[in-house]
Amino acid sequence: MEKELVIVGVDGGKVYVGFLTDFTTDPDETERYIEVAPIMSGRRNSGDGLLEFTTPYITSSAKPTESELDDELAKRHAILIPVKKITTFAPFDDKLFEWSQQHGLVTVTFNVDEVNE
Repeated sequence: MEKELVIVGVDGGKVYVGFLTDFTTDPDETERYIEVAPIMSGRRNSGDGLLEFTTPYITSSAKPTESELDDELAKRHAILIPVKKITTFAPFDDKLFEWSQQHGLVTVTFNVDEVNE
C-alpha cells in the first residue's frame, strides 16, 4: 500500500487521508508507526460518528502523475502516527467517499480549488 491513499483514524477522533509513505516492518519493534503525507484531515464527531474534513494539505484536486506524486511527497511534511494510537486504517475508496458525502455521513468544509486561488 506504499504511496497509496489511505484513511487513518486515531485516538481522540482525528482522521487523516493521505499517501502512506513509510511504516515499520519489524513486528518486534517496540515503537511501531506509520508515516502519512496527508491531503486532508478532519475529525469524527463522537456523538453521531459523522466525519467532517476541515483542513486541506493539497494544492489541486487533480490526481497527480507518478512523477508529480514523487516530487510532492519529497517536499511534503509527513505525519508519524504510532500504531498504538490508530483506531482505523484502510485504503481510501473514492466511490465510498462520494457516496458518504451524498448521504450526509461525511462533509468537507473546504474547496481546494478555491482555497488556492
